[in-house]
Amino acid sequence: MKRLALASAIAVIAASSNIAAHAGDWDGSYVGLDLSHLRGQDKGTEYDATGTTPNGWGQYPRPRGTGIGVRGGHDWPIGEQLVFGIEGAYAHHGARGSAFQYVLSTGGDCAPATDCSFTTELRRSLSLRTRVGYLTSSRFMVFATAGLTRVNVRRTVHDGWSALAGDHPNEHAQQGLEWGLGVEYRLSQRFSSTLTYRVAHLGKHRFATPAFDGASELFKLRTTELALGLNYRF
Repeated sequence: MKRLALASAIAVIAASSNIAAHAGDWDGSYVGLDLSHLRGQDKGTEYDATGTTPNGWGQYPRPRGTGIGVRGGHDWPIGEQLVFGIEGAYAHHGARGSAFQYVLSTGGDCAPATDCSFTTELRRSLSLRTRVGYLTSSRFMVFATAGLTRVNVRRTVHDGWSALAGDHPNEHAQQGLEWGLGVEYRLSQRFSSTLTYRVAHLGKHRFATPAFDGASELFKLRTTELALGLNYRF
């Protein structure tokens, strides 16, 4: 649905503009604000106290929530219709999701499920990206983007049955590659709006916990993000 919405936005805005494309008009720096919706897929596998052997349990929290961020970057024209840019971005996210631990072989929850739950929170991110855009008019650009991102992640294990019952948090940063597609429309000489869809693969993170008699957890995180932005160009 997100990709369909993005494609529809491209078609509508491109069709509404009949001005000849001039990449030189996009030369310069900008700052911007983003309002985004972030979703994560955080797939976990639990290991025994030795940390070497899976013990048959898994977790799959799916955090989601809105965020707000700031961006700054610079664009350079390449010929008449191509634009190359670099930008840095910082965002604060409110994405959160919980799931009960389940048996990998059967999919059944632990019993009672409330005694073994996992929560993942995606809190902050810092990104450095490049982008290459194609102008369909002097006001409208379609672009592809790719770069590196680092996300602050907090995972909390709730243990309701072992000798060390309670909540056991683990906070750290995960980094990886991100890429996506977007559009930008010049509202005026100084202001432009953006719509961007991004995917990030943030690798794996393992941590030991006193929960469940000293188990360790290995999580693999992937995120998708849809961001609506407003830029001010210098």
